[in-house]
Amino acid sequence: MLRNLTISSRLCIAAVALFWLVAIYQIGAQWSLYPQYSYGWAVPLLIGFFAMRRWQTRPAHEGASSATLAKWLMIWLAAGFFITRLIQEPNLIWRLPSWLMGIEVVGITLAAIYLAGGKSWLKHFTFPVCFIFVAVPWLRPIEEPFIQGLARFNAKTTVEILSLLGIPVLQQGNVIETSRGLVGIDEACSGVRSFQATLMLSLFFGEFYLLKTRARWKLVLAGIALALGANILRTATLVLVCTQKGLKTMEQWHDPTGVGILVVCFLGLWGIARISSGKTNAMSVHRPSSTEETGQGCFPKTLCISLGLALVLAEISTEFWYRLHENKNTHSFAWGVENS
Repeated sequence: MLRNLTISSRLCIAAVALFWLVAIYQIGAQWSLYPQYSYGWAVPLLIGFFAMRRWQTRPAHEGASSATLAKWLMIWLAAGFFITRLIQEPNLIWRLPSWLMGIEVVGITLAAIYLAGGKSWLKHFTFPVCFIFVAVPWLRPIEEPFIQGLARFNAKTTVEILSLLGIPVLQQGNVIETSRGLVGIDEACSGVRSFQATLMLSLFFGEFYLLKTRARWKLVLAGIALALGANILRTATLVLVCTQKGLKTMEQWHDPTGVGILVVCFLGLWGIARISSGKTNAMSVHRPSSTEETGQGCFPKTLCISLGLALVLAEISTEFWYRLHENKNTHSFAWGVENS
């Protein structure tokens, strides 16, 4: 593939790839810190897989009618990336800069794709590029109310189910009171992990089987239903174990049931996706012939070099700025306790 590309096209690919490497490295700190986002390390590999497969079925090359606008967009997004790096460096788990960085990298990539093949390429490659957003941690003002609402819904539904089965339990917010103790539904048990993982899996299977847009939406809804239902079943099981054998035994069931949820969701979505791929025709794709041009695009060398320099300058400036200010605050403070 690279043998047929011009030098400017290769420079553009290298610059965009470097932006992706930096963004993945920076956002990856949160993938390692938060268990519910640990699947994020697999997302870049899936993006590469989807992009390579879509490259084999790319549509015919078109000219970029708004090439100037796309070039300016790349420049402005690269400048925004410079600022975002400076802001994010002191706090890698700050989620707002992670989203800004993701938007900037995705925007630069889509603009480059548009320059390479026009609107048809932009439409064809948008999903693999935007797939990174399933791994960017949600903003706190969105995630925290969602987790709290999910935990209360989980607790209320579990209490209703167990009450119908004749098991005396009482809901107190996110806590379920049983005859053997209190069972708290915290963030790990709220179902947010299975919800986020299932959302990623539903999008993955939809792309893997090349389902139509309507079938993909149905798969996403089915995944949400699976995640909610499986997590309620898990909570009901844990509370039932607590009422019969106590809290210690329930703790032994906690992790195995969590793994069971993911297995059930994975197998359920896989089955639904396979059935959907058989009932509906896969997306129509154009398979280019061996003689068809690969799309050299319109990449001025100055633009490609500017992108690379912007990234290098961002890294050097960030390192210099914070090292300079760290050196000014090397003195330590002595703390003590005085009785009065």
